[in-house]
Amino acid sequence: MPTSIAPSAMFNKPTLSGTPSTELDSIVVRHVREVMAREPGWDAFVAARAREVTMRSQLAQFAYIRRALDRFVGTPTPPDLQGAGGVAVSRQQVLTALGQKPAQAEVAHEIWELARLYGERGVRGEDARVVRMLDEVAPVTPQMHAQQFLKLLRDVHRQWEEAHPA
Repeated sequence: MPTSIAPSAMFNKPTLSGTPSTELDSIVVRHVREVMAREPGWDAFVAARAREVTMRSQLAQFAYIRRALDRFVGTPTPPDLQGAGGVAVSRQQVLTALGQKPAQAEVAHEIWELARLYGERGVRGEDARVVRMLDEVAPVTPQMHAQQFLKLLRDVHRQWEEAHPA
């Protein structure tokens, strides 16, 4: 069964730069953002980015990003979307709609996975340092705080692996 592809999709390729550089990318990003803006959680996601945040609230943002990626990546845009009907949504387009760069998304994913293992009610245990850091407000920027938290999580993970050799 033939798939309808927007004419612009045959000539413009999505970029990995984080900035939509083609009309197709712009249309898809705008569509994804408009859908998300009508759903529960969007307002809280946007509001949390505009204030000082704890790691706990950053984890909630990471969870939102993860759900958005799971929901949209690979799904087609509506067939009647002018200029980009039936186009598969890319990971980069979703990240752009969320205002995220790929490197930020990778850090967020790693933090999410490790916090699931060693944070509150962690699968491998609850590390007191990790739990304590969840409610600290970012001392400088949320990105620097996330890097400090990731460093701690990696250290806890390394210690766990040394104590539990395969």
